[in-house]
Amino acid sequence: MSRDSIHGYLDDLAGKKPAPGGGSAAALAGAVGCALISMVANFTVGKEKYKVAEDEMQDLLKKSEGLRAQLEKLVQEDIEAYGRFDKAYKMPKDTKGRKEAVEEALKVAASVPLEICRCAHRAMKLLPIALEKGNKNLITDVGVPAHILKAAFDSALMNVEVNLKWIKDEEFIAKTRKVLDPMNKETLMLKEKVVEGVNSILRGEGK
Repeated sequence: MSRDSIHGYLDDLAGKKPAPGGGSAAALAGAVGCALISMVANFTVGKEKYKVAEDEMQDLLKKSEGLRAQLEKLVQEDIEAYGRFDKAYKMPKDTKGRKEAVEEALKVAASVPLEICRCAHRAMKLLPIALEKGNKNLITDVGVPAHILKAAFDSALMNVEVNLKWIKDEEFIAKTRKVLDPMNKETLMLKEKVVEGVNSILRGEGK
């Protein structure tokens, strides 16, 4: 985003309209977290001191940039998902197929933040290697995305749940929660591990 597009997006986010909202903001936060991981990798690649980790950092960079691209798309996809729901919900209540249209729109509206959760979880899994092998001059830039990605995950999770609340398909709800629960636990575990490691280095207790 350019400075103008960031300002414009935030104006839209602050405005008196339902979209963009929390789901879109969660995707943007996740993209920011991934960008920081990429920065750590970029400042590590090509450095003689970190030559032994060159291949791992190149792989890390490829993965973080891929996830950033996905999350940038999800910023807009969440806006579009709300638009689809809004259109279905505003159909006259006696319209044939309205209930089905609303149900399907709700499933899409739940699936987009679910994908944000997946991306944030995958990005969080990159941080231990960044912590261990990345340029130590950027140690706080490993810690910050741990916090940001956890916030992105939790924010997207809320947006999944608010849509599941209105979905009638119990099988869809069960499958979605079955995917979310282990990701939620691992994301929290990884965040705590990385933050602890960063703080240890900042206090001079780690390498």
